[in-house]
Amino acid sequence: MAVGIERRTSQLVRQRNIAFVSCLLLIVALVLNGAWANVCTTKTIIAHNTSGLESWVDNKGNASAQYLHDRALFIADRYYDRNPQSFQAEDELLLAEAHSDVYKDLEKQMHDQETSGRWKERDVSSTHQVESIAPHPEDMTCIIITSVATWIGDKRVGFEHLKTTIAFKDDGGVIKWYGLLEEQV
Repeated sequence: MAVGIERRTSQLVRQRNIAFVSCLLLIVALVLNGAWANVCTTKTIIAHNTSGLESWVDNKGNASAQYLHDRALFIADRYYDRNPQSFQAEDELLLAEAHSDVYKDLEKQMHDQETSGRWKERDVSSTHQVESIAPHPEDMTCIIITSVATWIGDKRVGFEHLKTTIAFKDDGGVIKWYGLLEEQV
């Protein structure tokens, strides 16, 4: 009988040791997996363009210089190339690109422009010519030097040479337009 109890005790100790080692290995695996997730950065390739540069965003809210270049040019084209027939469509495209923190303010600004009648009643339009684009991925901005001409009908009534800084920010895993600052050059 003592041999049976000894054997049963030995089995229970062995099972306890196996369970303990299994739990320990599981904990180590989970810790290593968590550390690996913090070390690894997943990049999503957006497109390969003709310049041969990759356009990408990663899972930590960073983007490549080419991605910022492309997005800033898209924003600038929508913001500066406007006419009475296209301003509503351009506003919708800009709002789709806007960060959630600035969306309401931008929507109000666009609504105010629409209700003021500036675009339709006075037949105001504008266009721009980009001279240079300098993306800065380290601070998620892009600086565009551009010339903007404003027209009423067929008559040019304004011309500005601007340094425009367009800022981007992560919005729930998606890089969105966060702000635009214009300075005279």
